[in-house]
Order: sequence, then C-alpha cells, then structure tokens
Amino acid sequence: MTNLLTSLYWITLFAGCVTAQCPHPDFLQKNICDSCHSRHQAINFAKTAGLKGMVTVLGPPLDTFPPLFRQIGPSESDFCVNRQPRAAYRCNMDSKRAYCFRLGTACYTWHDPMSGITHKTLRLATVNCQDNFAWTR
Repeated sequence: MTNLLTSLYWITLFAGCVTAQCPHPDFLQKNICDSCHSRHQAINFAKTAGLKGMVTVLGPPLDTFPPLFRQIGPSESDFCVNRQPRAAYRCNMDSKRAYCFRLGTACYTWHDPMSGITHKTLRLATVNCQDNFAWTR
C-alpha cells in the first residue's frame, strides 16, 4: 500500500511539473516573435507558424531582463503574463489578403500555463497596452 501511495505521489508531482510551464512552449511558438518590429514581420511570422483566424503576435520586449514571464498567482493554474512590455499585433489570417495592425508598443497578455492558450475576451486574445501616445510625441 505504501508503494502504491508513493508511486501515485511521484506521478502526480511529475505530471504537475510537466504540464504547468510559464511561459508555455506552445504560447512561445504561436504568439511570440522576438524579431518582429513591424506589422509585415508579424504577418510573415503568423504565416510561417501556420496560424489561422484572428491571432495576436507579440514582438520583442523593450528590455531583456529575465525573467520575461511570470505567473500572476501562487497556484500552478494561474495565468502567465509577460513581465516586460512588448509590441502587440492583431492579425487576420483568414481574409483574402492577410493583414496585421499594431495594438500598441507596451502591451501585456495572459496565457494558461497548462495549455498555452491565451486568455480571451470576445474570442480574441486579451491584450492590455500601456501606451501613452500624448506623452511620447
């Protein structure tokens, strides 16, 4: 009985470590483009990644101090957020001619550390941009 409980303990611990990752590899592969400095580069990234529909692509961070992502709570299922603001692009990959537009230059977005799926509002990734265009002009 003790061996069974010990085995279950290790399996549960290992499964929890494997599934919850901040940042999740799928999120990095589908949403993060560290070389995207324009909407044209964001379109190319989304096409290369094979993304469909309305997608959100994040460019490089303004600063590269680690860690670049963190969880917003103590539970392993709490959302993961980028610590450094990034440029964010919303892309429509389903139109006849794919296009992207920039949402902002200092943006944050959340994703699930278990699945890598972004937090969504009205079927689009939730993006919070902190741009102050009146101050930066």
